[in-house]
Amino acid sequence: MTAAEADSVCAPSGAGWRNRASDLREQLHKVFDAVAASIATPVIHIADSVGEKMKADAVHSAALLGTANVMAENWYRQRLVKHGVSLLPAEIDNVNDLERIIYDELMHGISKQDSERALKTIITEIDQQSIKSVVLGCTELSMLVDTKANVLPIYDSAETQADAGVDWILGDANKSYLAFPIVWGMLCP
Repeated sequence: MTAAEADSVCAPSGAGWRNRASDLREQLHKVFDAVAASIATPVIHIADSVGEKMKADAVHSAALLGTANVMAENWYRQRLVKHGVSLLPAEIDNVNDLERIIYDELMHGISKQDSERALKTIITEIDQQSIKSVVLGCTELSMLVDTKANVLPIYDSAETQADAGVDWILGDANKSYLAFPIVWGMLCP
């Protein structure tokens, strides 16, 4: 990235591939801080983009939805907490349902009405717990959720990070921009 003279790097989360044990993109986030500190190129992390947006919107509580790695491990959760967002603990039944929906359906471009209903039910149950928002920590979940018309504010992590990247790019028209990790072909405009 530095050799390519990128002025910034965009680190998406993404569920990646079916192999949960070696999901390279999610594994990358575990070493993200070390990588970011070792390069001169500024990095835009997906969870920081969401956390900054939530802080700007004065939203202080959320439920994080995504794969088991996103919902239960600290690498995403701690970044949101760093921005003043308290998170609902991951509900194991929801984790299992979302894993199935993401990996068995959405990753294959399949959007089932039963899965849409299941996600709406999860969001309604979250609303009943006085949580103020939902973070879609898996970029594929927006295939099932109308992020603009819901019982709670929905933070679509992919959209929020893309917006942050565009804002950064437009701040200096002379900057080049590569998405991270480029080896996985995730290019942000």
